Amino acid sequence: MSVYFQQDRDSFYLDQSARDSPCRVRFACEESLISLSKWNGEASLRLCTGSEHAGRLEVCRNEILLKPDSTRKTHHVFRKLDGERFEYDVILLKEPETNVIEIDLQFPDGLEFYRQPSFEEITKSRYYCAPEVIDSYAVYWKNRNGKYKTGKFCHIYRPLAYDARGRKVWGRLLLTGCLMTITIPEDWLSEASYPVVVDPVIGTQTRGATYEYDRWGEDSPVTFLMELETGLNRFTASSAIYGSCSSSMYCYLNTPGAGGIPVLYSEVNAKPANRISQNEQNANFTVTSPRWVSSSFSLSRPVAAGETFWYGYCASEVYFPYIDFANRIERMYTDGFVENVFVPDPDPDTVIKNVLMSMYFTYTDAQNLTRIMLDTIGLTETLARHFTFRRACADGSGITETTVAQRGLIRECRSLADITDLLSFIQVLLRLCSSTLEAVGTVSFVQMFIRFCVSGLAVLENVARSLGQSRLVTSVCGFIEQMLGWMLLKKEELVFVSRVTREIEFRGYLL
Repeated sequence: MSVYFQQDRDSFYLDQSARDSPCRVRFACEESLISLSKWNGEASLRLCTGSEHAGRLEVCRNEILLKPDSTRKTHHVFRKLDGERFEYDVILLKEPETNVIEIDLQFPDGLEFYRQPSFEEITKSRYYCAPEVIDSYAVYWKNRNGKYKTGKFCHIYRPLAYDARGRKVWGRLLLTGCLMTITIPEDWLSEASYPVVVDPVIGTQTRGATYEYDRWGEDSPVTFLMELETGLNRFTASSAIYGSCSSSMYCYLNTPGAGGIPVLYSEVNAKPANRISQNEQNANFTVTSPRWVSSSFSLSRPVAAGETFWYGYCASEVYFPYIDFANRIERMYTDGFVENVFVPDPDPDTVIKNVLMSMYFTYTDAQNLTRIMLDTIGLTETLARHFTFRRACADGSGITETTVAQRGLIRECRSLADITDLLSFIQVLLRLCSSTLEAVGTVSFVQMFIRFCVSGLAVLENVARSLGQSRLVTSVCGFIEQMLGWMLLKKEELVFVSRVTREIEFRGYLL
């Protein structure tokens, strides 16, 4: 039995990315060969749906081997690599009829597949990424930030194929509609020694898959960075955003002076416009190992649900984020940050416009804020809590309250303070009323008892008559009971006399 996989009634499963954005991965279940689910099932992805893969399972440590009953040419292996990645191996035991492996997919609307640069795009443009990221797919959910963090659902990496002699070749991954195909070079496959293993890796992490690109177009990749620049990505609010926000970016490079502040801009004509973030706190991105680094900011106005905005970081000097090629990015020199209006970066070398930085922010939605306000206001609160609420409202006046509303609330709190002086008098009055009510209750009980007794006197006469009638009936019944035995005895004597008479008459005839 494996210590890596867990099992329930449905299937074996793994809980991946438990400390990041938890993802449950099921293997060889009834509905599909592999199933991934995040955010309580709101987003899901199934590979190889149907029951044609049913077969015998063999579990050993970090591997599950599936031998389908429907075919003897293919086996499937699921292998746990670490807490963020697992491997799905398609084992070709014999030469297949085609060099294309087809995997059907099933997923809800809102799950978006961003194809990473192909080998041709890398050679012709300034893209650059690791070999396993070429032709791979970064999969994102439609909702971002908040509980969804970056919104990244998973990453399907480029598959590597190798045969029994150790020969290796990269496969080509392509998604068309709900069908994903892995194409292996036909000439390589014809000379392969079987079995051949094709092993796409699937990652469940929320950060991007790369951190490099060929910025200068000289076939010399460099780390992606923002140096004295502000980088912004475009987002749509899945719910209303209010108040204070906690922002995080995934950083990996230990460089003195690395840091930045989170910023948020409104949108006009599909471009960043006016800065609506405030009180931004600088984040220190000088880290010894790759990790998420947090800071905070607040909003000068609420962001409505469905509103499009631009969010990113303004570099204090420089920062190095992880990225995916999955979104639109806008840049601005740091000098322009002192103004509240976005000024685009005119640098002509920033030709790559589809970079999505690994960052997100969390916030308190409007519904929770309303509950907090309602829980704080009340006539039963003490004077100190009312004054605390008044101070809290004054602090939040820039978000949801106007100055006039604050003054009205302060006057209301002062009126409440005057009302509290009457509490002692009201308590004494309540005690007096309570005692009076108890006395009235006693008098009412006595009156009811007297009425009951008076009503009972009228009933006594009827009771006496009833008792007399009962005695008469009882006497009659007793007399009948005594006579019954005597009457039965007389009847038996009469029968006996009748028989004796017949016998005497018979004897008379004989004489």
